[in-house]
Amino acid sequence: MVPPKYYLSEEQREREANRFKSPEDSTQLLIVVDMLLVGYDIPIVQVMYLDKGLREHTLLQAIARVNRPYDAGKQFGLIVDYSGITKELQKALAIFDEPDIKDVLTPFENEVNELKIRHAEAMSFFDKIDKNSNDQIIEKFEPISVRDNFEYAFKMFSKALDAVLPRKESNPFIDDFKYLSQKRQMIRNFYGGVAISLREDGKKVQQLIDDHIRSLKISKIMDVREITDQTFLSDVEKFKSEKAKTALIKNKARLIISEKAHLNPVYYERMKDRLEKMIEEENEGRKEDAYYFNHFKEILEELNEQENEWKKLGLTNSFEHSIFEGLLKITKNKDLTIEVTKKISKGIREETQLVGWKNKTSSEKQLGITIYDILTQTQNKKLEDNVDELTRNIIDQAKNHL
Repeated sequence: MVPPKYYLSEEQREREANRFKSPEDSTQLLIVVDMLLVGYDIPIVQVMYLDKGLREHTLLQAIARVNRPYDAGKQFGLIVDYSGITKELQKALAIFDEPDIKDVLTPFENEVNELKIRHAEAMSFFDKIDKNSNDQIIEKFEPISVRDNFEYAFKMFSKALDAVLPRKESNPFIDDFKYLSQKRQMIRNFYGGVAISLREDGKKVQQLIDDHIRSLKISKIMDVREITDQTFLSDVEKFKSEKAKTALIKNKARLIISEKAHLNPVYYERMKDRLEKMIEEENEGRKEDAYYFNHFKEILEELNEQENEWKKLGLTNSFEHSIFEGLLKITKNKDLTIEVTKKISKGIREETQLVGWKNKTSSEKQLGITIYDILTQTQNKKLEDNVDELTRNIIDQAKNHL
């Protein structure tokens, strides 16, 4: 007989079962006997310990408690079999078609073998280079295809490791995983310009990385520190190899052009052409590495200091610069283009200061009339021949900037 103090009424059992479903609930383990097998949907549960014989539908129902997806941290469910009942699984599955039950339950040994394969694939990216040389790593990962392939290999390794952790079979792979995660962060910081998030990886792996990064004392280690636009050039200068530095400068310039092209299409297209011509020349190896590094650096500095360019022209902001670049491509007349640009900027100012003007048909119509009139009044045939396209482009730029 169950002692009264351990007895829960039906209402209390139902309340505890519902609480267990919540990720905020502090209960980590729920022990049940012949309960919660039918109709108890709890995707958050990842591990089930079985120590009682179950068969057929009852066994399938038990397994089903952990096979529901929950979040990115739950990639799979685990069944810990203490009484050997999984040998009954084939009988329980006999009523299903084979494609429907493929991989419904796989032995732990399979997960270890998968981990070995994924580990080898991820580490292969560092073959034939000095694994401790950040310069060589940066050079190796310059092609975006290499970075993409490594990112996939790392994620598959991470997933496989999460499936085995914290079992002792995972121990031989942990040091290499820490190494890869650190180098991955460096690669993504310098080439991707993004902060690193491991939320898409398994929770056990995420904890492993968090603990490792704390132990490294991040502030003292360059390749696990986030690289910002303000610190980029000074961080690049820390590399010794001119090829590595050049690779990073090129990539950064490409990123800026790609991200900002919509704000000033003509200007960034011109900068892109200049960059690609220099890359083509570099590929032909006409000059020393330092020559290309300095020229790529010059391009990057111009991109970062675009504000200085429109200020030299006597323009007020980046919107006027985008108008200027679009018109200059047509007129080839700098003074005329500056004059027309300022007229357009002043002419549409009042309309673009109205609340919600971007979503008002009347505002867009008024902008079109104003811009059209200014362009046609210049008595410049090239502008008049392209007036419709130019008007549309300037309105689009106003929406991007103002």
